[in-house]
Amino acid sequence: MREMKDSGIEWIGEIPKDWKLIKIGNIYDERNIKVSDKDYEPLSVTKNGIVLQLESAAKSNDNDNRKLIRKNDFVINSRSDRRGSCGISNYDGSCSLINTVLKPRDHMINQYYNYVFRSELFADEFYKWGNGIVNDLWSTKWSSMKKIYIPFPNLTQQQSIANYLDDKCEKIDRMIAKEKEEIEKLNEYKDSLIEITITKGLNKKVNMVKSELKWIDEIPKDWKKYKLSQLCSSKKYSMVDGPFGSDMKNEEYVDEGVPIVQLTNIKKYNHYTEKLKFITRDKHLQLKRHTALKGDIAIAKMMPAGRACILDDLYDEYVVAADAIRFSPNEIKVDKRFVLYCLNTYGMVECELESKGTTRIRISLDIARNIKLYLPKLEEQTSIADFLDKKCNEIEKTIKLKEVKIEKVEAYKKSLIYECVTGKREVE
Repeated sequence: MREMKDSGIEWIGEIPKDWKLIKIGNIYDERNIKVSDKDYEPLSVTKNGIVLQLESAAKSNDNDNRKLIRKNDFVINSRSDRRGSCGISNYDGSCSLINTVLKPRDHMINQYYNYVFRSELFADEFYKWGNGIVNDLWSTKWSSMKKIYIPFPNLTQQQSIANYLDDKCEKIDRMIAKEKEEIEKLNEYKDSLIEITITKGLNKKVNMVKSELKWIDEIPKDWKKYKLSQLCSSKKYSMVDGPFGSDMKNEEYVDEGVPIVQLTNIKKYNHYTEKLKFITRDKHLQLKRHTALKGDIAIAKMMPAGRACILDDLYDEYVVAADAIRFSPNEIKVDKRFVLYCLNTYGMVECELESKGTTRIRISLDIARNIKLYLPKLEEQTSIADFLDKKCNEIEKTIKLKEVKIEKVEAYKKSLIYECVTGKREVE
């Protein structure tokens, strides 16, 4: 066990006795040269390092106000909302002015400091040195960054740590990539299972006929086609959209009252209730027509259009915002779970084909009313919904286990990097 000492720097903590500290400005120089992206390859500073900018983004920039990056420079985004966006560049190019470009000096191992700067506790320290800008963000300039103390082991130790972390992190990243690939395949399988089941049913021996909808090939012979409006409850205002924006303004939102169903609350199959906004009871009385009840289906009019969820029973009543639609199903005719599966698959395809808007795809209430669904009898709808609920829950549980595994591995990686770059974990 090597002998340790207190570094005197809070974010670093203890370091090996033979290690030193150094200010960033003693091993890096700022490269602050303005260039045009017409002359230098546009680069993006991301959490995955320095990457070539997407071709579409690069073409749209045509920006003469950029910073020069040379190969092997270290680049870090100075703004706190881009935390963790940094890395060593493998290219000559240009980047946005919000980034700090550093040219490494001699007698240091750039890759070792790449890991130092990627540690979470360094990020905490880095943004402490920043100045406040808009919306409570912080920006750390080079004039402050260069004063921050960082560990300075000898060059042999720096190289050994960099080599060790390169090897370990590559293996960890491969493991994470494999788990993410498997999650993607599971999601694709789930989507495929839903689409096949709600258009073919569970009985593989049933007679099939050609569908009248171009986005569905064949359907069971005894299934019938309905417009969504034909499946509404007989109650008044069973299918309505939200009020005009001027009728429910942001300044009228309050901390408690009647919750609003906004686009951000409508996920595919899931009513997201973590960040609800509210209006007062008095305001709700003015907007009574736009009320939605727990158990109703909410449909998004855009981004992407047609996605739907069943409203959570957290509240008895909600009010739909301008870009949302309330659909109250006639539960004598339909199992709302079956309708939800239809809307979130081929219903969304129909919405995209029928939608209006050049920049943002959007559907009107009339388009939503005319969404066409093929439905079997209620009993079969329920059997199919039960089957899909069970299968999808099993798939989601498997996905959740993989996501938890990824979180644990990523946490281990962060801990490993910090312990190595501060000498708390000895590297041969």
